[in-house]
Amino acid sequence: MTTHQKLEAAKIEANLREQKMLSKTLKAQQAKQKARKAKLEAKKDKKLKLKLRKLKAEQEKRSLAEKELMMKIAKEAERQQRERNVIATTKNIPIRYLNNTTTVPYLKEFCSLSSSDIRTALQFTGKQAIFLKIKGLKNTRTSNELFFEEMSGSIFSELAPNTELDDTVIYDVIIEDLRFIDVEKLTTEEKLAIKAQFREMDTDDSGEIDVEELRDYYYKIEHDRMLKQVDYLNALKRSYPKRTSEINLRIESAHHEMQSMISHHIDILLEADIDHDNSVDWNEFFLYEARRIAILK
Repeated sequence: MTTHQKLEAAKIEANLREQKMLSKTLKAQQAKQKARKAKLEAKKDKKLKLKLRKLKAEQEKRSLAEKELMMKIAKEAERQQRERNVIATTKNIPIRYLNNTTTVPYLKEFCSLSSSDIRTALQFTGKQAIFLKIKGLKNTRTSNELFFEEMSGSIFSELAPNTELDDTVIYDVIIEDLRFIDVEKLTTEEKLAIKAQFREMDTDDSGEIDVEELRDYYYKIEHDRMLKQVDYLNALKRSYPKRTSEINLRIESAHHEMQSMISHHIDILLEADIDHDNSVDWNEFFLYEARRIAILK
C-alpha cells in the first residue's frame, strides 16, 4: 500500500471514529433531553394533582358549610314552628280580683297555671304578694272552683296539670287574706318556733334584727327554695324537651322572684319598725311571723 493510500485509510478511519463519537454524544443528549422532559412532565403532573386535591378540599369545605347552613336553617324553622305551636295552643284566660280584670297566658300541654303567674298578671304589690294567699280560681259561669296544689320542691302552688280552662269565661281569683289573723290561735309549738327564729336571725344578740341580718336570713331561705324550684323545672325539661325555651324563661323568672321576695320580706317587716331605726324588736317580729306562719299552713 502506497503512502498515499495509507493516509487516505487513516483519514477514513478517523472520520468513522468521529462519527461514532458524534453519534454517541447525540444519543446522550437525546437521553438527557428525554429525562429532562420526563422530569418536567412529572413535575407538572404533581402540580396538577396538588391543584386537584386543593380544589377537592375546597369543594368539600363548601359542601360542609352549605350542609351546616341548611341544618341551621332547618333548626331555625323548627324553632319557629315550635313557637307557632306554643302560640296556637296558648290561651289568654280572663281573671278578676276586686276591680282588676286582666288575662293570664295558659299553656295546657306544657305546664299548669301557678299562683306566681296570677300575682304577676294582677300586678300585686309587695305587701299583697306576702299576705294575700292565692288559693284558686272560680268560674263565674258555672261557679266551679279550681284550687291550686302545692308542688313538691316548688316555691309556688299550681293548678293540676292539663286542667281545662275556658278563655271565654272570667275567673274570679280566690284569695285568703292573712293580714288580720288572730295570733292567739297560734299553738305553743308555733310560738316557740317564732321565738327560735328570732334568736336565729338576731345574730349579734342585740334584741333587735337590723336590715343586714334580715337580708342574710331571707337570702338563705329564698335561695334554697329557688334551687328547689329550678330542680323541679329542670325535671320538667327532661319530661318536655320540646318546651326547653319556655321552661328556661321560668327558671330565669325564679331567680328574679327570689330577689323580689327577699326585698318584699324586708320591706314588709320594716313596716313594723315604729321608731324607724331600720330594725325590729321582739314584739314587732312576733306579729309579723304569726302572719307568715299562716302562709305556710
